[in-house]
Amino acid sequence: MKDVSEMKITVGHLYPDLLNIYGDRGNVACMIQRCRWRGIKAESIEFNTGDAIDFSKVDIVLLGGGSDREQRIVCQNLRKIRD
Repeated sequence: MKDVSEMKITVGHLYPDLLNIYGDRGNVACMIQRCRWRGIKAESIEFNTGDAIDFSKVDIVLLGGGSDREQRIVCQNLRKIRD
């Protein structure tokens, strides 16, 4: 088992340019800080509309909230990635 000081977590924050009506950037920042307080290295990577998303580079994925219009756009983008 790894020592906590050797751990690193990467959070993939998906589409904060579209889905951020609940202050999700702040939620990501809070999670990163809480990890650091516990001695866990942590970072976040934002993936915005049009970005290539490499899920192999993240440990946790956060998808925030948005209006129906923005959710449809994100859904279409994620379907393209899946296919």
